[in-house]
Amino acid sequence: MTSRDLIELYDLVVVGGGPAGMAAAAEAWKAGLKRILIAERNGFLGGVLPQCIHDGFGIAEFQESMTGPEYAQRWKELVEKSGIQILTDTTVIKMETDGLHTLTLTGSAAGICKVRTKSVVLSTGCRERTIGQLHIPGSRPAGIYTAGAAQYMMNCQNYLPGKSFVVLGSGDIGLIMARRVTLEGAKVNMILGEQASGLLRNYIQCVQDFEIPIRFGYTVLRTHGYKRLKGVTIAPTNKSGEPDIKRSQYVPCDTLLVAAGLIPETELWSSQGFPLGQAGGIPVNAFMQTEKDGVFACGNVVKIYDTVDEVSHRGRQSGYAAATWVLKSEKVFAKHQKENESYALLGRRITDDDISALFDRREHMLSKLIYCIKCPRGCKIEVADENGEVSLLGAACKLGEEYAKSEYQAPVRVVTTTVTTGAAMPPLLPVRTDRPIPRADIPKIVDICRKTCVAAPIQMGDVIVRNAGGTEANIIATGCLNIKPPLSSR
Repeated sequence: MTSRDLIELYDLVVVGGGPAGMAAAAEAWKAGLKRILIAERNGFLGGVLPQCIHDGFGIAEFQESMTGPEYAQRWKELVEKSGIQILTDTTVIKMETDGLHTLTLTGSAAGICKVRTKSVVLSTGCRERTIGQLHIPGSRPAGIYTAGAAQYMMNCQNYLPGKSFVVLGSGDIGLIMARRVTLEGAKVNMILGEQASGLLRNYIQCVQDFEIPIRFGYTVLRTHGYKRLKGVTIAPTNKSGEPDIKRSQYVPCDTLLVAAGLIPETELWSSQGFPLGQAGGIPVNAFMQTEKDGVFACGNVVKIYDTVDEVSHRGRQSGYAAATWVLKSEKVFAKHQKENESYALLGRRITDDDISALFDRREHMLSKLIYCIKCPRGCKIEVADENGEVSLLGAACKLGEEYAKSEYQAPVRVVTTTVTTGAAMPPLLPVRTDRPIPRADIPKIVDICRKTCVAAPIQMGDVIVRNAGGTEANIIATGCLNIKPPLSSR
């Protein structure tokens, strides 16, 4: 698309083509708006989802568990089937609000241009907090990365950033990356976190499954090394967050992953002099509307959410509200208000009590404690086995009982990883097993994928390896690999 393709006046411009932005555009189209533009600064839609090759996305929005690339593709298809215009490689550098809204865009396709619109949805997402923002002293050698940067390097560029890791941050991304580097053969010396955070299921499937050491109430005091990181000094912290230097210790490692939180990308909003909310994001009301008429915001630019499904839900909510605003409809937002009240997280957050139970090395003499991760309740189920008779205590539903028995007798997991393509771009193709496999077979599947090289064309869902390792599970593609057309000569 070029500047000549842009129309004179849009009903809605969505700034940001991640899961929130795509959901907002799709819902606004469904609600009656037809002149919609998505402006995305990357060369593709989906935000960071293409590098999030693990599963767990889409359970609430589409009632099935998907990987990040699969979830992004599902929303992309919904957007592309409509008449929504998409402008990638484009950054919105200025927003002026004077009744109608004027956005200044710059990019390789449209150049520098302005568009007018009746409403705007800001879905610019968030960025990672860096080690500099944590004020950790020490040298700055190679080997210090944010968790998201390391995730991109591993899952998209086929580069393992180190061999011996310390992960600073016990939230979801820190736990997921600890598992990822472990599967690739690196060693995670420990995960450090100030307190319990993130989803319970990630502690079970990322930390407990792989017996990765984790310490709560600890932080990094200093980094060491000149050309390459040699190690870090860590120490416990007190209730006010101050480190106890007397109890500090040195931990050798060549890589430090910083997963210390996310910051909403509010520059487009705050550059207009508009205030930010308590969570550091754009303040909105119950219908995702800002203090400026016709301007809405959704997703992680409002606040940092635990799950992408909820980000998409807020996107749909803002798109519906924007359509109602433009059409001057008398409809009440009853549909989305009810969803807002009942929309639960796809798994509950971990608590201090959970930490004590999960990471206490003392085993029960006659029973085993299992946390159910099938619904937000996260029941703590005690499984006892006496003479081959399995009894359960604490399950609130049949689903929980079935999960606890399976987890006790033969735990299974879906494996997500990558295979090489033999091409320069992209060097990797994300894949997963099409069904859960025995947990003990995970290394076998990862090793098979490590030795597998594929060639284009491959579509999402294509079978890469049948009956992988004799598990009866197929390894399928969760991304696409297309043959690029030759460059036309001038």
